[in-house]
Amino acid sequence: MKILLSVFLVISSFTNSQAAIPIVPDTSHKPWRINQKQFLDRSGKDDTSRALIKYWFYNRTTGWMITPLAGLAASIFGAGFIYALSRGDGVATLGLGIFAIPLFIILAVCIIFLSRFSKKKLYKQLLNYQSGKPFSKKLQKGLASFMKRKKLSL
Repeated sequence: MKILLSVFLVISSFTNSQAAIPIVPDTSHKPWRINQKQFLDRSGKDDTSRALIKYWFYNRTTGWMITPLAGLAASIFGAGFIYALSRGDGVATLGLGIFAIPLFIILAVCIIFLSRFSKKKLYKQLLNYQSGKPFSKKLQKGLASFMKRKKLSL
């Protein structure tokens, strides 16, 4: 009986691994959990929507590149600062503190920046735009400067 059960388990594990079903994430309850191409396919109905999506993902990409670097530098200098502080070395504490404190501030700004450019907020902006509500002045200004830099036109 044990041999039969073992054979059955081996065969079933082999057949299950051969017929792998691709897993597609369900976005029905969180429709903003999609990538840039899917945003463009679903919501990029006009030039302004496409420009907004490109602007949003450009800023997200920039933020995701800067934040880990700032976090790494802040943690290295912060650890050195704490170590020098615990040893009572005043010169090293001062030197490392000059770099560590601004790096932690930059890290906090980067995290706030990333939360400002979340996919959920992009989704809400696109819904508001498609329902006829205008963009905020700050977003209009940022989008216009992005389009000028990237030489996009409406």
